[in-house]
Amino acid sequence: LSILTTFSQKKAPHIVFVIGDEEYRSEESMPMLGQILHRELGAKISLCYPLNPEGIIDPNITDNIEGLEALATADLMVVFTRWRNLPANQAKMITDYAESGRPMVGFRTATHTFMYKDNPEMQHLNNDWPAKVFGQQWITHHGHFDDGKFQVTNISIKDGQEDNPILNGFNDFEAFSWLYHVDGGDWKLQGDSEPIL
Repeated sequence: LSILTTFSQKKAPHIVFVIGDEEYRSEESMPMLGQILHRELGAKISLCYPLNPEGIIDPNITDNIEGLEALATADLMVVFTRWRNLPANQAKMITDYAESGRPMVGFRTATHTFMYKDNPEMQHLNNDWPAKVFGQQWITHHGHFDDGKFQVTNISIKDGQEDNPILNGFNDFEAFSWLYHVDGGDWKLQGDSEPIL
């Protein structure tokens, strides 16, 4: 949020949404978030969708996301993708942005942005890349039971994070859904990852 506040004081940011998951409806939620950012910050919004050969948005298309060229001028990349096997040139636009050091945000399945089963040259993107970029790869679900029947997840602020500006206005809550397991046992968050909830 402080990054976006800084942008809004200087110039309207260009925010590029990289969208593509067949489970969580990112093709519906991310445009809504983009509208809010456009309204509140005057941000230029670019939406990069998985398109089928007829040019229709189709989250089940895992080998194409159109519009990634917008990342060349992006101030922020927002990733909400799941197990994509993009052509090398499209994957490179995403990884080049990440390597540029510019800000990025990953929603939920960004921990498993890519899935290359049959291409050994691209398989480093399956687990190594998200671990370096987002702090962890896909591991497993945690609390994957009684979904929708009971509140199975308690979300609260981690000790020492009470004054974190990202959590401004946050209140503890319980959710009916499970989480992803990313820390504990043989798995540890990587780099300078810092849990806040």
